[in-house]
Amino acid sequence: MDALQVRTHIERFLAGKYLKPVDDFCLYQWLERCCYHGWVELGLNLLRFMNNAAFDKRYQDRIQYLTSDLHKKPVEPKVTANTHHTNHQNQSNKRRRVGEKTPQSAFRPIIIDVLKAKGGRARVKDIAETVKRQMRSQFTEADLEINSSGSTVWYNTMCWEREKMVLSGILRDDSHHGIWELVDNINK
Repeated sequence: MDALQVRTHIERFLAGKYLKPVDDFCLYQWLERCCYHGWVELGLNLLRFMNNAAFDKRYQDRIQYLTSDLHKKPVEPKVTANTHHTNHQNQSNKRRRVGEKTPQSAFRPIIIDVLKAKGGRARVKDIAETVKRQMRSQFTEADLEINSSGSTVWYNTMCWEREKMVLSGILRDDSHHGIWELVDNINK
């Protein structure tokens, strides 16, 4: 597969539009390609999906090296024929799309159900996979777009709902990084 095809696969995966199952080793190979080709943003975004525990020590060390290497490289500029016009157009599209994305509150019942099914706590990756599977038919085109930080809009919306749930006292605010956890009285 040539570099353009690989990049397209990675971008589709990150946008939530990749239909094939992706295992940890495929993510690792993609991470290597990102590092080799200098696709810094793509590589850093892939790291969110990496499960280092799935690899032996040698691969974990390699992933750590690739991560370090990506952080040292400059982010590739997004060049277009008319950057000012394109940026202005994107800003107006963002304002227009706000009403089109799935409401933040729609994520709450699924997040709670996943956490209850997992005994009150779960990895963000597991929650996101279930949310994506259960809400796929509800997602709009706006939900599937990649935002400026490199994550899908639906994923970002889900994370904001998590923040709201923490402030509402539904989720703990002191859980380990990458873990979402119901407060004790909700879990029972």
